[in-house]
Amino acid sequence: SGLLRVDGTVARPVSAPRTGFGIDALATGPDGDAWVVASGGDVYRTDGGPLRLHAHIGELETARASAAMVDRDRRLWVAYGGTRAGLLPDGDGPFQPLSGERIGTAQIYDFFEDREGHIWVAGAAG
Repeated sequence: SGLLRVDGTVARPVSAPRTGFGIDALATGPDGDAWVVASGGDVYRTDGGPLRLHAHIGELETARASAAMVDRDRRLWVAYGGTRAGLLPDGDGPFQPLSGERIGTAQIYDFFEDREGHIWVAGAAG
């Protein structure tokens, strides 16, 4: 896989969970766990051990993720297909695409959660 774990100054590859495994986005959870958004829509989590399948996002079967962030409520925010975004609740909830002014009209680059818990979406349209 294209995922490396760095211990000090030594990088070690992480075993891929399946053949053809590719990483589109990587995020860190509030507890320091890693969330991996793989090509094809699978989402994996790890706390330092093997990658575990967490969920599958159907919208990512044909669109690639370009950014990911995990907020303090352990929701995974994903930018995908260039101009779209959505969130995956922690637990069994379905993926929820975002809607609203400027969503779907310009490239989305990143997410940020401020100290009050507001989510910011950075993109080409402001």
